Amino acid sequence: MKSKSIHPLFIILMFFLASCVPSGQLTMPDSAFTSTPVTPTVAPTYTSTITSTSTPRLTSTPLPSPTSTPRVHTITSGETLLGIAWIYNVSLDELKSMNPDVNPNIMIVGTDLLIPVATLPPANLTLEPTPIQLPLEGLNCLPDADGGVWCFVWVNNTSSESYENITIGFNLADLQASQVFSSQGTAPLNILLAGEKIPVALYFPAPVPQPFQKSAQFVSAVPYNPASGRYLSISAEVISDNSALENQLLTIDGKFTLDEPASNITIVAVAIDDQGNFVGLRRWQSSLSEPTKDGRFQIDLAAVSGKIAEYLLFAEAQP
Repeated sequence: MKSKSIHPLFIILMFFLASCVPSGQLTMPDSAFTSTPVTPTVAPTYTSTITSTSTPRLTSTPLPSPTSTPRVHTITSGETLLGIAWIYNVSLDELKSMNPDVNPNIMIVGTDLLIPVATLPPANLTLEPTPIQLPLEGLNCLPDADGGVWCFVWVNNTSSESYENITIGFNLADLQASQVFSSQGTAPLNILLAGEKIPVALYFPAPVPQPFQKSAQFVSAVPYNPASGRYLSISAEVISDNSALENQLLTIDGKFTLDEPASNITIVAVAIDDQGNFVGLRRWQSSLSEPTKDGRFQIDLAAVSGKIAEYLLFAEAQP
């Protein structure tokens, strides 16, 4: 396979599996997520950003009455009343009562919601709220064999600016919204260039409501100047990709090269099923004793549900 040039900072490589079979619903066992040992200079590690612990929040207890001067929240793509109520630490019933003309089942982007001015975003949000709003696409939440749920989403940078440190809020609730699980996940790569997309994943450990409703919302990002030189261009060559477990597991072996030595290299693989759904993510990160211009990587990419019809690779490197 020939080496492919990579777009500055990111590599997006797509490979279709030689034999695709209809999507199923078999869930991956934990053993499928165990990495195969690689060479001592490049050991695979896993992202800590997709193992956050969820915290249940009951929404049945009303909070204090709103003040006479409310906040205004403008609905963005992918948001729900449930998620907005969690962001501002208000009950769902209170939010509905302040906005009786808003249909919770038909959230129209650009609609202004009234929020009590006395409420504040929870402490785990940014201290200084940012006006940045990036749309989310393809939210997909899948239960696993352990009773937990993986949630995957794409962040689409439709702006002309570049950003780093992307943070997304995820919410799961039962169908009556009597119990809500909310947690935040950061992107497995640091940089999101203008016009690009970045994957974000987060795991809710058991127990979670079954069945459940889901939502996600953009939380924060920091502007990034591509001219700063903090990230390097990277090229990669996939040596082989071997499927197992009827296309539920894919082992990707390859090598990377750079024009300048790098100390930190991150490669992220995203699994896509035959319906175009985001069904799995795995991050590989180098562990180098000194900067290098080349090296090897191996990623075991698993689908949480269904089969892998194609995959994408993203990469970035730092001096």
